[in-house]
This record gives sequence, C-alpha cells and structure tokens, in this order.
Amino acid sequence: MTERPNVVLGFLLTGAAVLGALIVVGLVQMGGDGVLGLAAILVGALSACVFFLGELERVPVPALLIVSLALASCAALARALLRVVGERRLIARLPVEPVVNGTLGDVAAAAAVPVQLITSARATAFCVGLIRPRIVVSRALVERLADEELAAAVWHEAQHLHARAPAKSLVARLMARTFFWAPALPRLLDRYLLVKELEADRVAIAHTSRKALAGAVMMETLGQPAPASTVGLGESAAIRVDRLLDPGAQLPPLLTRTQALVTLTAVGALTFFAATPVPLDQSGMGHLHAMLMTMSLHGLPGMLAGLAVNASLFTLATALVRGVRRKRSCRH
Repeated sequence: MTERPNVVLGFLLTGAAVLGALIVVGLVQMGGDGVLGLAAILVGALSACVFFLGELERVPVPALLIVSLALASCAALARALLRVVGERRLIARLPVEPVVNGTLGDVAAAAAVPVQLITSARATAFCVGLIRPRIVVSRALVERLADEELAAAVWHEAQHLHARAPAKSLVARLMARTFFWAPALPRLLDRYLLVKELEADRVAIAHTSRKALAGAVMMETLGQPAPASTVGLGESAAIRVDRLLDPGAQLPPLLTRTQALVTLTAVGALTFFAATPVPLDQSGMGHLHAMLMTMSLHGLPGMLAGLAVNASLFTLATALVRGVRRKRSCRH
C-alpha cells in the first residue's frame, strides 16, 4: 500500500461512497413505508418486546440486513458527530497565551503558520481547525523540549496545517466509524493516520534532524490519541519512532485475511441485494402503526423503556469486562 496520504484517503472515501450507495439503493427499492416499518420492528426487537421479535420472522433476510446496517451506520455517525462537537467545545475553552519571541515564534514565522500557546500541564502540540487551521502548543512542551526538538514539533504540525490534515482526518474518521462493519475502512483509516504522520515527519526532519523529532515525539505523547477534530504530534508514535531509527522499517500489514473476507462478503451481499428487488409484505404495517401508537408495552413508551434497560445492561457488562481486563493487565 502506498505511503501517500491523499491516495489512502481516496481509497477510504471511495469505499465509503460505494457502501453508502449500495445501502441507499437497497432502501429505495423497499420504499419509504417498508423501510420505516422494518426500522420500527428492528428497534422494537432491540427493546426485547416479544411482539416485535415475532414480526421479524416474516421479514426477508436481505431487507433485514440492509435496514440493520443502515440503522447501525446512522447511529455510529450520530455518536461520532456528538463526540466531535464535545471535543471542539473543550478545545475552544483552552486558555490561550501570546507567543513570545524565541524558538517558537521564529519557527512559526519561518513556516508561515499561526501558532497559539496554551497553559497546560501536559506536554502537547497539535493542529486544529477545519476552515482556518492553527497550531496549538502547550507551555509544558516548550519548557521541556530543547530548541531543535521544539522546532521539529512545529515543522511537523506545520505540514499538517498546509495539508489541511484536521479536516481530512475528521472526514476519514467519520466515514470509518459510520461503516465500522466493513473492517477495511477502519484499517484504511489507521493507515491514513499513520502515513500522514510519516509525511509530516519527513518535512520536520528536512528542517531539523531525526534525533530532534524523535525526542519531541517521545516527550509529547507516547501514542496518546488526539481528539477526532485535531492532529496531534504523538499519533502512531511507536511505529514512527521505529521508522526514525530505521528508515527502511516496514509498515504493519493493512488487512488480515479475516478482515478482507468480512469486507468482501459485506460488499458482495449488499451488491447482490441492491441488484435484486426485495419484496416486503405491507399488509401488517397498519397494524404495526396502531401498536406503536398505543400506551402499552408494545407502544413507544414501552419500546423506549426496553431500550433504556438494555442499554444500561450493555453498559454495565462492558464496564465489567473492561475492569477484568485492567486487573489482568496490572497483574502482568
């Protein structure tokens, strides 16, 4: 796979567009009433209502698959957008200091990029801004890095700014999270996030040195993830440090056989279902609508209550599993 970020991003966006188009075609074939009725049945089934579970028996498998993937994708996209909005609010509240004369100001002027200094106990640097990107550097990083290391950090982020990496990374993350059920897209996202860092590293090395950049990366994050709407200096730190120490180091494989098989199966199934009309029995939709509008356990109040209970149980189970994993990792 190429190490050119825009090429990898192009593959990711093309894959997302193909998957989205296949789902839309399948939904259009079923008609608006059929899609809404089947969506109501699926959501009701998730609330553990016996009535809706029984309704699933007469739904064709292709229709069930397409609507299920559409609902899952919409839910994943909504969750990702909410996370981005929350992160952007937190970033907007960061206290900003003026950039004084010195290495930071000199490199910012040489790279022709806007730089903001923030008060933070964490040594960090990142590029943020979708329309007007800017570089943010914490005072802790300035105080802990040598001049050449600080220059390497700024040149690295300057490349992200000139390439508009924050906007591209946000779009890539949203698409990969929307179609999370096709493993190739999340893997393409990981590869894009890595190769854009390698490209920025090459620019930083050209203006400073490998040693300076390696010191800046190790000090900044040690691989801590950056917010979805930013591009941090320490992303993919371990692989990048390996490449800094050994320029010929190979990148990890893009896909495993299982991931490739799952993706090809999903694309093939969607292509077949989109090309084949899916008949839906509309006779029970009136009865279904009547049931939804009642105040019984089958209606919207009961459905929402069931979904809330199931979501709480799922959250509790997830927290317990994470707790067990943390205890095991601490023991080792």
